[in-house]
Amino acid sequence: MVTKINWIKTTVISICIGAAGIATADIEEIIVTALKRETTLQDTPLSVSVVSAETVEQSAIVDLLDLANSVPSFKYTQLQQSAQTNFWVRGFTNGANDPGISPSVAFYVDGAPRMRSINVLSDLPDIERVEILKGPQSTLFGKNASVGVINMTTKAPTGESEGMLEMSLGNYSATTIKGMLGGQISDNNSYRLAFSRNKRDGFIDNIFNDTKLNEKDRWAVRGQLLSELSDETSVRLILEADGLDELCCAQTQITKSGVSLITDSLATDVVPAITDKYDLDRRVAFNIDPTNKIDNVGTTVIVQSDLGYATFDGVLSVRSGEMKANTDVDQSTADWIKQQNLEYNFDVSSLELRLSSDSNERVTWTTGLFYSSEDMEVYRDLIYGPDMAPFMDGNIRGLTGSIAPGGLGLNALATAVTLGGIDPSVSFAAAGAAITGGADPTTNPTLLAVAGAPALIAQGYLVTVPSPAGGTMDLPLGTLIAGQQASYFADGTGDLGENFDQKNETFSIYANVDIDLTEQLHLGVGFNYTENSIESSGVVDTVDPFGDLPFAGNPLLSGLTAFQFFPSYTSFPNAEHDGTSDDNGFTHTIKLSYDLSENMMLYVSHSTGFKPKILSMIYSGDGGITDALGEDSTSVEGGFKTSFEGGFLNIAIFDQLIENFQINQFVGGGFRLANAEEERHRGIEVDGVLALSENQIIGFSAAKIDAEYETYTGGPCLGAWYLAAVPSFQALTTETSCPATNNGDFSGFRPAGVPELAANLNFTINWGSPERGGYARLEYYYESEHSLTDGLTKAAASRKQSDLNASIGFNMATTSIRLWGRNLTDNSYLLSAAATPATPGGFFGYQNMPRTYGLTVSKTF
Repeated sequence: MVTKINWIKTTVISICIGAAGIATADIEEIIVTALKRETTLQDTPLSVSVVSAETVEQSAIVDLLDLANSVPSFKYTQLQQSAQTNFWVRGFTNGANDPGISPSVAFYVDGAPRMRSINVLSDLPDIERVEILKGPQSTLFGKNASVGVINMTTKAPTGESEGMLEMSLGNYSATTIKGMLGGQISDNNSYRLAFSRNKRDGFIDNIFNDTKLNEKDRWAVRGQLLSELSDETSVRLILEADGLDELCCAQTQITKSGVSLITDSLATDVVPAITDKYDLDRRVAFNIDPTNKIDNVGTTVIVQSDLGYATFDGVLSVRSGEMKANTDVDQSTADWIKQQNLEYNFDVSSLELRLSSDSNERVTWTTGLFYSSEDMEVYRDLIYGPDMAPFMDGNIRGLTGSIAPGGLGLNALATAVTLGGIDPSVSFAAAGAAITGGADPTTNPTLLAVAGAPALIAQGYLVTVPSPAGGTMDLPLGTLIAGQQASYFADGTGDLGENFDQKNETFSIYANVDIDLTEQLHLGVGFNYTENSIESSGVVDTVDPFGDLPFAGNPLLSGLTAFQFFPSYTSFPNAEHDGTSDDNGFTHTIKLSYDLSENMMLYVSHSTGFKPKILSMIYSGDGGITDALGEDSTSVEGGFKTSFEGGFLNIAIFDQLIENFQINQFVGGGFRLANAEEERHRGIEVDGVLALSENQIIGFSAAKIDAEYETYTGGPCLGAWYLAAVPSFQALTTETSCPATNNGDFSGFRPAGVPELAANLNFTINWGSPERGGYARLEYYYESEHSLTDGLTKAAASRKQSDLNASIGFNMATTSIRLWGRNLTDNSYLLSAAATPATPGGFFGYQNMPRTYGLTVSKTF
């Protein structure tokens, strides 16, 4: 691989330096704040991708889902709810499906952290730029930056009278309205107001409810006030709110099994599994539409003051968010799960105080303090419906078919449990009845008793049992068994309510020093010390008698533990776990850069990252609190940056290892929180722009990543799901089965979701002037084929992208018109995959956005 990287580096450098002589346009200098102070992109010894406001406009990028196609090292996926999202940087991702897990990619807006995914769902605001910082960034950004940082900067008030109104119309009845108004209040005070409203029909038909799923219906408002208190001091106040109310997100069945057919037999409408993973059926049949309602409000205060010897920056942020959602867990019109309500409430406050020296000195430094507090409340329930008992009866019969002809259904299991809890003489009598009826006397005694029980019931056999009023009473054996069976998966039982509360407090101190050792050689050294504390509690009300049956130690029935969804839960704090966690980490960055010329730099860096231990905030089938160790990230990066007339070229080679990488994966019966002991990603990134002429510009970026679980001994072993899969699907994924992985040892495997190669190539041609002219832009985005989930091979469930986006715009004084289209070839593919809930052998996935196109008209004033 090293030989290949060297060849790529040499070739790209030669092409761009040679092309510099023919380029005649000047590319605007790009400013970034990746080092917590303004520097140019080319002077920053760090791999940073920048998406400007102009690119957002020309590419018709509406939100982070669209943005992901502009940066090959960055992905953003949406799962079963609008708020269940994952950030990916250099192939690392986590943070969805458990509110107790923060992403390993930190997200900042105007210097303030957005701790949870529900806080970053609104359309891209009135932005200046978005920076993708790759590799560990904990030295300056503290915890939860072990993979990277998304750093968004919005436009501040300028003091000039300005305004904009924009409207877009597109297919799927899409309507987007945006507006901005800014101006001066007084000599020292100015304002800026912005809003957006985005509404679009869904692109997946729910044939049962006649609704459109995966829609958009969201809004955002933002107000800013900038006060220049003096020549040295300014205060910027930002007030914002956003929300959504959407039907999202639909699941597509990748493959069905014999168990899936039980669900289909209970359903009124059925959609078959897909037959081609790159030609998806955009139909589902759900009797419950997935609803999402999210509301966020926030305030940020930014203070900046020139102290003479240094610049002071203070950022205070207070945010709150709430979500209410419901999902069709059984993904059908059957009613074996009739309700899953989710409610999240978050209150987050943070304060950062920072001093930065004069950047013109030989030695420059930045130091600061950071404090944050998060209060989270999470509620969930999951209620069995009237179809749950018949569904599980057929499900369990299939799993126990090798034990007895036709398998052991709920009645047989209830019989065994009833006989095991009363006088042993009843079991002897039932076994005798079975033998009298011709059963083999050498059969397992429990199975003999179960087989003979119907004969006793037919005789009206009475059993003496304790009476609730005291003493004893005689009841028919059939009545006892029927009562026991009726408690299994009964309508209205299950997880009746989870209530988790958690408070996180974080304190960080950091410093970074840059020293010009010579005119060409520069050294940067930084450190961060972070303390994180968690106080948590969990109370869960479950009614699931089947979940408490002692199957685990039974050699015949141990496989039934896969269907013990809600065993009794031990609330915490308790004597074994006080619900707290205290963690700390010391991280560093060492950078050495050398200026080959005024416009050419080499750099090398060694950096570490920290993410603290986490406590889960969802029910665990283990019956109590679950947690995962904190992450420790180490990265070595070497880079080359050059700028020239009409362009720039940046190349980075990296080797990043994360120890105890936190993974939360759905394994069919619930989510499984684990640590991958060692996950390593190595690769090369290229990012460049080249002006072919004054009006023609080519942009190119690519990432090639070699990813591996060096040690992951506790991976997902989907044993029942593999064994129950149809033979054709089972053959596709033998490599990741339990026997092949020694029951979940994924050491040496490539992590799912990481393409070996991702690239973006775009070409823009401009004509005329900004007042009267236009542009045309063509963009191609590529991702090589890769698997979607650990536990399934690439052959079984995969994703590849080959998307074409285009736009053309015309400027006429204060009016502009843009025609745009995304995914113009209408490629269809899956974004992710998982085991179908409670359905061994079944797997599902989430679909990409189909072709969209539209017309945008904007007016400035």
